[in-house]
Amino acid sequence: MARARRGALVVAAVLVVLVAVLAVRQVPGWWHAEPYPVANPAEVGGELHAASQTVYGTLDLTREEKVWVVGSPCPERGRWDAGWNPSPPDAPDVYSMSQSWAVEMPPYAIADAMYEARDALVADGWRVTEESTRADRTYVALARGGMSYSMFLGVAWDEAGEYAGARLESQARAGCARISADYSGARPESYAEWDLGLPPLTADQAPS
Repeated sequence: MARARRGALVVAAVLVVLVAVLAVRQVPGWWHAEPYPVANPAEVGGELHAASQTVYGTLDLTREEKVWVVGSPCPERGRWDAGWNPSPPDAPDVYSMSQSWAVEMPPYAIADAMYEARDALVADGWRVTEESTRADRTYVALARGGMSYSMFLGVAWDEAGEYAGARLESQARAGCARISADYSGARPESYAEWDLGLPPLTADQAPS
């Protein structure tokens, strides 16, 4: 009886050691997660803006459109990813970037321009990841590298069932990245406009 008890204690001790070893081996993965990529915000913002300009240039507009890049803070990685804290702090100098704008135009004109814009982005190296069309809305999503671009076209009718107008919503977005050492410009406030000195969008103007 005593021998069986000692055997059970030895097995339990071995299991405890194995669990401890596995836990220690996993902790570094929780504490030191994959670091964020490093990027220059001026260059990334310029790429997002160039995509917006490609789309805007297909629209039959005569006005300029001033748009901004917005910087959004990204959470710390590592121990926070393990679920130890549901609200991780912001990582220093790590932001995602986005640029959004919208225009209203006649439905048929804006629909044709939307598909022209999709084809122009594809020619520039973007890949269509999703596309759907319904009676009153059309959605196209594209991606290139760590960036995404989406276009949403919504159409409205009046009480007589006639087209009342259409609205194209556009957004270019880049994933979280740490600001590179060669960037000396301003940092954005949380979820605020990031002044990168970008020009306004202009119809029929090819991106530089």
